[in-house]
Amino acid sequence: MKVAFTIAILATAMMLTMAIDPTPQKIPIPEFQVDLDVDPAHRWDDIVEKFYDYNKELVFTQMNHVIPSLASLASKWINPWALDHLGDSGAEIKGLARKIKEVWPNTVVNESSLMMLNFLYALDAGCTSTVAQTKDSGVLHGRNMDFGFTTGLRLLSINVTFTKSGKPLYKGTTFLGYTGLITGMRYGGFSISLNARHADDSLAGNVARIALGYKPPTWLARETLETVDNYDGAHKMMADTKIASSIYMIMSGPEDGQGTVLTRKPSGLVDDWPLDMTKNDWFRLETNYDHWNPPPSYDDRRTLGYKHMEEIGQDKLTKQTFLDDLFSQAPTMRPWTVYTIIMSVRESTYDGYIWWYY
Repeated sequence: MKVAFTIAILATAMMLTMAIDPTPQKIPIPEFQVDLDVDPAHRWDDIVEKFYDYNKELVFTQMNHVIPSLASLASKWINPWALDHLGDSGAEIKGLARKIKEVWPNTVVNESSLMMLNFLYALDAGCTSTVAQTKDSGVLHGRNMDFGFTTGLRLLSINVTFTKSGKPLYKGTTFLGYTGLITGMRYGGFSISLNARHADDSLAGNVARIALGYKPPTWLARETLETVDNYDGAHKMMADTKIASSIYMIMSGPEDGQGTVLTRKPSGLVDDWPLDMTKNDWFRLETNYDHWNPPPSYDDRRTLGYKHMEEIGQDKLTKQTFLDDLFSQAPTMRPWTVYTIIMSVRESTYDGYIWWYY
């Protein structure tokens, strides 16, 4: 009933006229579970069924708004047979395409377009992620997820707790149809958020690297959350594994000082920018530009983000001030911000909200 109620609120919010009130509305993200002991081809069946049962064609119509352009791209770059060579990730995408078609025969969603959806994040997103050392509650990790197709992605946003042997292993936020993770936390271990890095990547280059065995960053994030149980091990895996596209990897752990921003190119690590309490560098804030270069004037979220963090101050940093005084403030909060997540590995808390901003 809780999931049904939350999704119903989202559906109602989309249909209401909110133009007279520019204040963003904060709505809980629907919660689901994926059992990792289930055959990968059927892990997402329950989520697809619940979305259709609660919203009928509303959510799936949003997918049909987004997918046609992806299908056009997919016809040029993606061969469905490639899914057979991508292990559990490929099997999950094939299973999702099958289940969506089963519950809604009119959908344009297919295996190729879902595969393309899973590759697009690094090319089109603009986000802010911050790790910050509190005085007495460990490191907090927050992120705002900004993306195009904002209305559709708000309706498709979900929190998923991944279980193994009946126990929660890790949790992440994703979109229906998207099997990788842009944001996630391994219970007791570490947290990860990914920010797009605007380097010289191209969709064709990304797909070509995947064919050579490089991993999409969102799939690497999920694999790391699933197979590594500690911050140092996760740091090494995220820093060293070859990836399909350039990206920023923001991480935190349960111990004081465990927080960093990894700047990645496909072949390896470019920069490691950790918290440094010996220099009173108690937070790291990353948008979508290399931290050693000035951000472009047309997208300078960094300067005001730093100002807001300094106004909060380490002594007053809590999950609530993090949310209210950084992630809810412009320009960190923007009209195309889809959701905010605040994580604490030490306290095993994972709080998130979808923003309706018109």
